[in-house]
Amino acid sequence: ADGSARRLVFGDFDLQRDEDGSTTATLRANVAWEHMLSGTTMLGYYLGAEVGQSQISDSFDGARKGYGVNAGAYLVSDLGRGLMADGFLALGYGRHRVDLTDGILTLEGDYDTASTIAGASLSGLVEFTGFSLQPELSAVWGRMDIGAVAFSGHAFGITDSGLALDAGKVTLANLALSSEIRIPLVPGSEATMLTLSPTLFCQRVDAVRDCNSGASIGFNHTSDDGLTQVNATLGAETFAGNTQTRLSLAIDHRF
Repeated sequence: ADGSARRLVFGDFDLQRDEDGSTTATLRANVAWEHMLSGTTMLGYYLGAEVGQSQISDSFDGARKGYGVNAGAYLVSDLGRGLMADGFLALGYGRHRVDLTDGILTLEGDYDTASTIAGASLSGLVEFTGFSLQPELSAVWGRMDIGAVAFSGHAFGITDSGLALDAGKVTLANLALSSEIRIPLVPGSEATMLTLSPTLFCQRVDAVRDCNSGASIGFNHTSDDGLTQVNATLGAETFAGNTQTRLSLAIDHRF
């Protein structure tokens, strides 16, 4: 729309495996609208939906299925001199069903979740001979309320539908300082880049607080016409004695 607005439709699929062997698969779809408020500031807002399923392996084994909807807004502003500022606010609602068993007791239950997440960051760009440096300072706060989960229990031929678990809420806060080093693999061209991203961060999950570090290495390639991008990232972070590794592969094609 005259270069001042656009609509985006996008989605992603995520597969996560925890240390105890539990796996979670999530499929998301979103539509976003972006408008230029001025020559340096953009406002965006979006609507999204997701479906997910988990295979749980713990003292109880079983499955969780759920769906959710979410909405949010974000603001991006060019402050000049290579500095960019952005912020976002998102709200979400989910409906879930869980079926668990330890071989003797079988539990079935439904529960709802409500989430709020907000964040802001300040980033920059510094050019050097042969590479560029993109430092970023970011802060994120999020909270998910689960509340009471009503269960029906079955064991030894007896059924009790009055079981309940107060799961409460989970709160997370994260402050991170990162720096992405971008190195062109072809001199004089930014079509194919190697990225190195060391990170220092402090995180609080409920009452657990810790400061640690992480790093990632990435590969980015853009086609000659600029319509197709291929990205791959391998990274690891340590928090409260636990190491989380991640591998992401993405292909972005614009029609």
